[in-house]
Amino acid sequence: MRELIVFISRLVDLYTYVVWADVILGWLMQWNVVNPYQPTVRSIAQMLHVVTEPLLRPIRQLLPRTSGIDFSPFVLLLACLFVQTVVLPNLIKEPAHRVWDLYPSRATRRLFCKAVRGPACAEQSGG
Repeated sequence: MRELIVFISRLVDLYTYVVWADVILGWLMQWNVVNPYQPTVRSIAQMLHVVTEPLLRPIRQLLPRTSGIDFSPFVLLLACLFVQTVVLPNLIKEPAHRVWDLYPSRATRRLFCKAVRGPACAEQSGG
């Protein structure tokens, strides 16, 4: 069971990187830093859009319309962080402070450690 939770945690972590890549590529294309008509850029953007859009679409429907700013990726990133820091530790049924090492991202481990055990833990963990 623990291995499955670790695998799910890593998938969620990988998905957060994909969401960030989609957001950053969208900004670069919007500001004409990257040419959106180049086939390679277009295929990468379409691939990222296909992977992220199924979870972003329902969030966009729930959020109120804003003038040109899409907050749905940030809501999705918060949901991923919630899953990693609250849901997965409760599935393992271990104390949360013992599960922080499941997360491959150093920044996520530091954030989780600070939230659960305080700043002294983050200093011990290399953060």
